[in-house]
Amino acid sequence: MKMIKKHSFNDISIICENLANLYEDGIQITKAIELLNDFPLKKNYKESLKIIRDEIEYGESLGESFSRFKALYPIFLIGMISIGEKTGKLTYILKEMSLYYKRKDNMKKEIISASIYPIFLISAMLFITIAFFIFIIPSLSEVYSSMGADIPKITKILIKASNYLNKNPFMALIYIVLWGMLLPAVLLNSRIKIITKQILCKFKIVNEIKEYEIILLIKVIVSSGTNISLALKYCEEDSNDKVFKDLNKGILKGNLLSEVLEEVISPSKYTIAMIKLGEESGSLDDRLESLTNTLSKRCSEKLKKAVSLLQPSIMIVMSFIVILFIGIFVLPIFDGMYGGIK
Repeated sequence: MKMIKKHSFNDISIICENLANLYEDGIQITKAIELLNDFPLKKNYKESLKIIRDEIEYGESLGESFSRFKALYPIFLIGMISIGEKTGKLTYILKEMSLYYKRKDNMKKEIISASIYPIFLISAMLFITIAFFIFIIPSLSEVYSSMGADIPKITKILIKASNYLNKNPFMALIYIVLWGMLLPAVLLNSRIKIITKQILCKFKIVNEIKEYEIILLIKVIVSSGTNISLALKYCEEDSNDKVFKDLNKGILKGNLLSEVLEEVISPSKYTIAMIKLGEESGSLDDRLESLTNTLSKRCSEKLKKAVSLLQPSIMIVMSFIVILFIGIFVLPIFDGMYGGIK
């Protein structure tokens, strides 16, 4: 069966929610999994559910059956399902996991939605640049030749680049394709990923989204009554993120959750205050629920604000390119005309 490389949070949420409801209604687990194929799931997930059902009929547990498809289901989810089976809290854990992945999916959609317009502007800018090299510069080159104008060195370089592009379109296309293939490979390099992560962490909005995701995950673990250390171990295996390893170390030392979070991820003072209040009052579950809702709204507002600030920045860059174009290509024409008049 062909596997997808990325988990579909929406499909996982649908599976967990409906599997929990069907199982809670007393429907046999194999029958419940069979009924899931009636829901609007991706083909990969529907095919995996058929095999999972067969594996359960052969005697495997639900967690073991799901573990056969780690490309589709996160290790964290598989681990939580196994814990739910052993503790008798499978229905409750599935409901919590459904909510967790639904919120992750919503955050992912908000980030994509916020990125569409800036990406469109950048793509348009690149398209205009390519069109400029193919159509505009050759025409201007003829104008310079007819006028006998003395053009700047940078203008000559760009004209030569344009001439090469027009004379060797096939080679230029290969060059662009190679760069298109090379760039993702470079970005996926482990060292580059670490550097990129360090750069992104300089932005406040990125840290706030990361804080929200970690608090949401902690909320799911606490609400399900699962051993925090064991669940964090699954998270570490799932994402290879050192943060979860550090959180687990702090928990195993016997430190309070608020102390560990403050040391490892340095969250906002509001987050720490809410968690401390929950720890002291014995209502950590409720405080985490309220906190995740607040952080979710805050991230949404910050994303919208970031996009509203980014759009003018892109427009300024585009304006700068226009001014640059005038300086490099238009002014030499006027200089040539002025020289001809003299």
